[in-house]
Amino acid sequence: MEKTKPIVLDPLRVPEVMAFLEAEERLAALKREYRPVFDEFRVLVEQRNAALIAADKVLRPNHASCGPFKCRHIATKYDAVALYLELGEEQFKRLGGSIRQTVEYELDRDRFEALIDQVPPDVLERVQKSSPAYDNPKPAVLP
Repeated sequence: MEKTKPIVLDPLRVPEVMAFLEAEERLAALKREYRPVFDEFRVLVEQRNAALIAADKVLRPNHASCGPFKCRHIATKYDAVALYLELGEEQFKRLGGSIRQTVEYELDRDRFEALIDQVPPDVLERVQKSSPAYDNPKPAVLP
């Protein structure tokens, strides 16, 4: 099976890419010009996020609300597998438990591709999908 090769375009021919590159450069220039401000901002954001995690660790286990930390409700969950193992199938089902089995289809890709010429073309057209995998720049976040 032949692999599809990606095309490579010149950024000058894609206005959206040029707009991204120009915005990227303007942002980098602003960071260079105001480096002390961005450095202090970065430190403050790290301190804020560390304090957020610490406060959440104290409040959450106690189901407590405090200041901007709001406990909306307390959700109770039950571990169906543990209940089944503790009580056995009969009592588990009597108490509202149910057991479902699921079917999962897998395909040995190497074997399939070695035998792909045996698949009718119209079937192959319906079951074969191609999608590109990209390495994209990540969205900018305030430093």
